[in-house]
Amino acid sequence: MNFLINKKSKLRTINDIIDIKLEPTIESDRKKYKILIIDDEGFAQKEGLNKLGFKDIDVKFNYTTMEEYSAYDIIFCDINGVAKEIDPYFQGAALAKKIKEMYPDKFVIIFSALDQSLDFYPYYSSVDATIIKNLNSNQLSEKLDQYISTISNPKYKWDSIKKILESNKIPTENIAVFEDFFVRSFLEGKDYTSDIKKYCQKSLKEKSEIMKKILPYVFDVMKDVVIMCVTK
Repeated sequence: MNFLINKKSKLRTINDIIDIKLEPTIESDRKKYKILIIDDEGFAQKEGLNKLGFKDIDVKFNYTTMEEYSAYDIIFCDINGVAKEIDPYFQGAALAKKIKEMYPDKFVIIFSALDQSLDFYPYYSSVDATIIKNLNSNQLSEKLDQYISTISNPKYKWDSIKKILESNKIPTENIAVFEDFFVRSFLEGKDYTSDIKKYCQKSLKEKSEIMKKILPYVFDVMKDVVIMCVTK
């Protein structure tokens, strides 16, 4: 781990892997990514998407618990009739924003059949995409392929880790080391979990309680990166 402690060592950055092209695997990707629809009216296109290869789609009719959303990769959230207990006016838009803040690696989409007022703009801008509800299965499958391509990009995954670190006021120099770990994980297909723990114990003692909360999330995202490396 000396290369991480020695300030003269060159730490790798996301730019070192940004040009690496991953082979498209549309058929297998459609099967492996978990999709959640939150809509009080249900989701009529589920069967059509299943036939197109999207095999792992769950539908929830209302807000449950934030912890349940951790299991999904892509989350569609309707506005009206969803999550009134979180916000009686913004409803599902407020829930979508909350999910994205808690799980930056999830691709969160606000979708609604109705045009909303400008009041909703801060919520639209806080998620990954906004679309109308009345798309057919083929149109939705094209959107989902785009979303899968985005979340399987290593930069998207690193950005989600970086947001968590920054929101918890981890110093820039420490974030740079995490970035180095991340890039090496992708390039080498190696699990750096133990190295990261040692680094935190040595360099982030004053933030030990914060890091205990953050690290499980960081490790989950980096596991995906190792898998991506093996399959790229």
